[in-house]
Amino acid sequence: MTENFANSIREMASTYDAKSGDRETETAAANARAAAIVQSFNKARTDFIRPAIEAAKVTLEEIGHAVSIITETDPGSASVSPSASFIQMRVALKGQPANTSPMPFALTYSLDGEGGSLRLKTYAHTRTAASSSEGHLDQIRAIDLAYVERDVSNFLHNLFELPVNPFPS
Repeated sequence: MTENFANSIREMASTYDAKSGDRETETAAANARAAAIVQSFNKARTDFIRPAIEAAKVTLEEIGHAVSIITETDPGSASVSPSASFIQMRVALKGQPANTSPMPFALTYSLDGEGGSLRLKTYAHTRTAASSSEGHLDQIRAIDLAYVERDVSNFLHNLFELPVNPFPS
């Protein structure tokens, strides 16, 4: 093997090693960002999202509506969201058949499958008629009680704007 040929191989291997090191560094940075996003989401869920929807649940149940709150730790939750972190408030309006499953009205906060953005889904009328918005770490960190109460109020406003009997026989 000539010295030029050996040097060429060494140079290629060195370039490969540098790129591999860059990929490992990028992967570690991406994993750290994802962990920060999950941590921020879970903090927002504990500190603001769950308390607001629990308060809405109490009020709605007092006036005769059925409400359930589920998270990824509940049995059967994989059918709600493939996300590793989510919380969902489901509402069955007064007079809605009790055996309607799943409840067609829901407000869901979840991280997308990549753990990269907050995805807010609101369902109205049917599970396929939904509006959603997305944000990243800064938006997740901006969540406070007023933010969630506004979301819940908007969701319920849209829900109660439905026809009196959205479940025709």
